[in-house]
Amino acid sequence: MPRTPSTPSSSQVPLIDLVREHKVSDADLKKWAENYKRDSTKALAELLSFLVEASGCDVKITYDEVYDGDIDATVKRVVNDTINGQATVEDPFTTKKKEYKNFKQYFLEFWDKLVREAQDNETLINDDPFEQLISYIEKFSQASIRSCRYAASICALQLVSTFIRVANQLREARDTTQRQLQAEEKNKQKNKADNSRAHSLRRSLETLHRRVNTLESLMKQVFNGVFVHRYRDIDENVRVECISAVGHWCKTYPSYFLKDTYLKYIGWSLNDKESAVRSAALTALQTLYDVEDNHAPMDTFTARFSERVCQMVEDVDNAVAIKSLGTLTKMVKNELIDAEMVKQTYSLLLDDSPQLRQGAAELVNVLLTIKSQATMASHGTKSSEKGLVELFFLLQEFPDNPNYINYMVDALYEKSEVLKDWRCIIQLLLSDDDVLTDMYQLNTIRVLKACIVKTSGEKLVQGIATNKKDLTKQQREAVATFKQELTVHLMKSLPLLIRKHQADPVKSAELMELIPHLKLEVYALKRQEKAFVMLLKQVRDTFFRFSADAALRSCCSSLIHCTGPSTHESARPAAATVVAEVRQESVSRLKKVVAHALTLVANHDVMSAEEDYETLAALKRCYFLQHLGVELNDAKLHVLLAPLLDAVIDGWECSGMIVAAALKVQFEGLLWMLKQLNVQSPDEDVLQDIVYSRNDLMQKLVAMYNSQKDKDLRNEIYNLMADFFVIFSSEKVRGTKLEPVGFSPPMSALQCFWRHCESKLTMPSEEEEGPNEDVENDMLITVCHVSRLVAFDLVPAHRWLAAELVSHFTQHGKKVAEVIKKMLFKLKKVAPETLWEVYLGGMKKAFERYLENGQQSFHLAQFRELAHKISQVYSGFLISDRPNAAKIVRGGVEYAVTNAPRRLPFLVQGLIHFTAKISSGDVSTIVKYFDTIKPPVMDDDLWVPFYNYADHLREKVHLPPLKRMQTPASTPRPVVTRAPAAASLHQMQSRHQQARMQHQDQQEHHLQDEEDDEVGKDDEVDEDDDEEEQQLQEVKPEASPKQPSPAQSSTPPPKNSVEFERTCKSLAGKVDELGAYIKAINPTSYQKLFKDAINPSTMSAFVTALSFYYIPNGEAELALKTLDALSKVSRFSMVVMLMAKKDKELLALVFGAIGDEGLDIVSLQKLYRV
Repeated sequence: MPRTPSTPSSSQVPLIDLVREHKVSDADLKKWAENYKRDSTKALAELLSFLVEASGCDVKITYDEVYDGDIDATVKRVVNDTINGQATVEDPFTTKKKEYKNFKQYFLEFWDKLVREAQDNETLINDDPFEQLISYIEKFSQASIRSCRYAASICALQLVSTFIRVANQLREARDTTQRQLQAEEKNKQKNKADNSRAHSLRRSLETLHRRVNTLESLMKQVFNGVFVHRYRDIDENVRVECISAVGHWCKTYPSYFLKDTYLKYIGWSLNDKESAVRSAALTALQTLYDVEDNHAPMDTFTARFSERVCQMVEDVDNAVAIKSLGTLTKMVKNELIDAEMVKQTYSLLLDDSPQLRQGAAELVNVLLTIKSQATMASHGTKSSEKGLVELFFLLQEFPDNPNYINYMVDALYEKSEVLKDWRCIIQLLLSDDDVLTDMYQLNTIRVLKACIVKTSGEKLVQGIATNKKDLTKQQREAVATFKQELTVHLMKSLPLLIRKHQADPVKSAELMELIPHLKLEVYALKRQEKAFVMLLKQVRDTFFRFSADAALRSCCSSLIHCTGPSTHESARPAAATVVAEVRQESVSRLKKVVAHALTLVANHDVMSAEEDYETLAALKRCYFLQHLGVELNDAKLHVLLAPLLDAVIDGWECSGMIVAAALKVQFEGLLWMLKQLNVQSPDEDVLQDIVYSRNDLMQKLVAMYNSQKDKDLRNEIYNLMADFFVIFSSEKVRGTKLEPVGFSPPMSALQCFWRHCESKLTMPSEEEEGPNEDVENDMLITVCHVSRLVAFDLVPAHRWLAAELVSHFTQHGKKVAEVIKKMLFKLKKVAPETLWEVYLGGMKKAFERYLENGQQSFHLAQFRELAHKISQVYSGFLISDRPNAAKIVRGGVEYAVTNAPRRLPFLVQGLIHFTAKISSGDVSTIVKYFDTIKPPVMDDDLWVPFYNYADHLREKVHLPPLKRMQTPASTPRPVVTRAPAAASLHQMQSRHQQARMQHQDQQEHHLQDEEDDEVGKDDEVDEDDDEEEQQLQEVKPEASPKQPSPAQSSTPPPKNSVEFERTCKSLAGKVDELGAYIKAINPTSYQKLFKDAINPSTMSAFVTALSFYYIPNGEAELALKTLDALSKVSRFSMVVMLMAKKDKELLALVFGAIGDEGLDIVSLQKLYRV
């Protein structure tokens, strides 16, 4: 081929512009094909230049480069020009510019059209341009430039997809030709003149077969040269494209690709670290399992990877979990896996995500259908009873929790027909056969109630955000029809069910909750008023039969609903009569039991168990009547119960549950008095009654809390106090006519309130196996009560309560910390000028706990962690932050020296974190204050924290260390030794401490996210921190005794780099053990240990050991030898480039602490780029 390169004319539009503007026509492709016939080198150079430009590299592939055929040199030149910044443009695939919108789609369409044009063009078939093109694409897909790899990869994948499309067309044509040839050969004996036609058909068949084989060989070339390397590319987008493509190939060309050789790549990608890749793999599997003919070839794959798909229903990414559920649904439906493998899916019906619950519902519905069909086939059950069988299996999976059943019904309602057949459920409940156990019967009632709620168009699961739209007219009519049919059916069924389960309080309570869903006017329309009255009497009898909270609450709710405005007027009179009877009987019974109790008090006797039950039941009935809407103030229950409560306070022995119920009845009566008050013109006498009752109740609450030790009673008193403080807060009614009702609780009440809160915040024992969910929820509710009072300024001592809460910020997990953060955020908006007092108060409270608990290192670590987190609130860069940080420092210094030397550790353990946040002027002021303090000579050892913190401040303003007092023996006091580097020992220790805390935070993923702007980010402090902080409190003499040698590692030295990395991961966060382990390895063996290369995670482990083990233990010389030996390991320079910024900062501290130990420090620092 003659080398006659010609430059394209200026009028010719580049391919990149044609593709970007979506203007590539068939004429353009034919023109390129004609150019390829005339000069293939030039046409190929143009095509390759387009590929390079599409990857964001402004480089042209020259004619000479293509002619020479040195692919490696060409790709290397493109990469070098791009890396050096000489030929970089915007990446068309990632840019958001409007002109590149849909560029990827147009780019892939171009290659698709090009392949089809090449196959249609006879000349190009004979001189196939794709073999050389694929060789270039293969090399570009291996380039170090990510955008170049991406463009080349999707280009190669698209080529295979188009090859498959063309191959399918050719195979179809080949099959047609084969059939024609067979028909022609059958007629050969009859008509010998047609031999020429048969010969022509054979030639066509051979041509088609050869072209198919050529395409398959090109597919194999792309797969082995591109896919096999790029499916594990570092770029997740490339991996996603590869897995999506191989799934498409398996579906569209199963005869070639639907084999374990190719399917295994999809299976391996199910374990990819990126959710997008896992999602692509599951999508590919779903499309394959949709086709029944694919099931047999995938048997081996299914057996190998089905367990992994089952595990993915618990994936951290909800989208992946939902796709795995869809994949499992197809596999179970086609009987490819055993239903027992996916039994854990039932628990996903309780998930908070509606999409995940819907995905699980589809799978569960398939499981129920399979089970019911198998049971009906084995037992000969009639098809009409299919719904009952499905319901029976469904009940087996329901836990004993009504909220869980609501979740399950909400998820399964649209998928399961049996849940819509409420008649079938009622039939099952009325059955006399012992088909269901007591638990199944209870769950069936709950299912019936949930189905009724769902069919009525109401929200079944509370707390989950859903885009619920208003019902249309047709839907409202359907709901009205349903309620009418339900009411007609339950007119006879509900009384029977209540009578059947009248001995069970739980089932009775669930049945009572069905009444508010009935359309009560139907009783009048059907002339069934007597039936309605009988139903109300059944409710009344149930109310007086039980004392369980659920039964009393449901009976009260049903009766009050029947008398409410939402009920038809035809039902109200009968309901009002029954409510009046219930009210009168409840008050009468309460008066009777209280009179009897007062008789026992007078006789110095106590209640029997039966008397306890009757008294508690009477109190509960009156409480629920008041709480749910029946006024009982005319009975003067607060006057009735006052003597009984006074007797308990005076020492009469009584059940805590009775006392709690009596206090709640009095509180509800007080609320009814407040509700009936005329807000516009309140009556003075009524106001005085409210104030008197309010003060009397508060006194009883405080006295009862102090005199009673029952934990449940104290919990109820605490909850009542919390509501009391909110409802009667003086801040809410200030400046109104109701101001006399406002209440400012005395300090004794608040202290009692906080004392209970603090008891709830007591850390659980470390010996407990795991966190108790009930204890955590109780703790969270307790903190919410206090936070509410503080955030809305409802009590006068809200700053004191805020400080108490802040002192517990780091001790009780992320949920409690989030509540406290939100409280502080609200407080910052309301009173930002007082926030520093809250922070300082919290630090003081935490430090006092350390002093009160015998100065244990555990409490000291908690205080240090809290101080560090609070210091992160003040960035130090904002001028507005500095005054408040300075106030904390000044207040903290005054606090520490007030009770010196006992409080002096407060300086070096807490205030040291704030030094970098304040201005030099504030530091100078504090330094002058320190100069006025004269520590006693005899107690100079206890004042070491004072001297160290003073020197720390003086160093910041470039002043010499504070002069020490001389001992009586005229022996000069040893001064704090300095590191051989430019920074002082204290500064080095402080920087080491801060770096170590940040390092621990990354290793152990403590409770706060990096976005926390209220309390900042910190680490999880361990016992090793106490040793470093102790160095700030001790003064080292110049001739100090020899330090004890650090502990030796119990772990044997590693045999290879894999074992070393595994051990380092297991020792993450254990600095001393990690340092001893690395120290046991001879530095001269590093090159042998890390043969090929050392990775960044390994280097990070070395940096950690050097910073927090070698240097603190005086191993500077060994640290230097370690650094020197590491610099000689293979690919060291590459690892240094990839080192994290934090590790480089730690290395700078290490080099600063080493000083001059005999090696060329400067050259070593250059190698480490420090």
